[in-house]
Amino acid sequence: MRITKAVLLLILAAFVGVALASIHDEDWGVFWHTKNLCGPIGAHIAGALHYLFGPAFSWFWPLFIVFFAVLLFKDIEARSQTRRVICALALLVIVSAIAVGFGGSGGY
Repeated sequence: MRITKAVLLLILAAFVGVALASIHDEDWGVFWHTKNLCGPIGAHIAGALHYLFGPAFSWFWPLFIVFFAVLLFKDIEARSQTRRVICALALLVIVSAIAVGFGGSGGY
């Protein structure tokens, strides 16, 4: 069961990564006519991540998913890594806000 969850997380990370890689400006807002390789669901996931965290920091979400998959593969309990994950997420939000504040684009 543990390996199955880890493989599903890796598939999810690949899906989010491909959705982010194939993001297109015309996808946001149009549900059925998307140019994203992952379809309308991938277009909206990628658009939301791109809008909320910017073009650079949105790529950390697939990395976090891979991190949890590695924890499952190594049979490390995720609760022992809670502080590390919370700090990494807080750092991601803070650095994204600073990047947007100093001229980065938070959205399109």
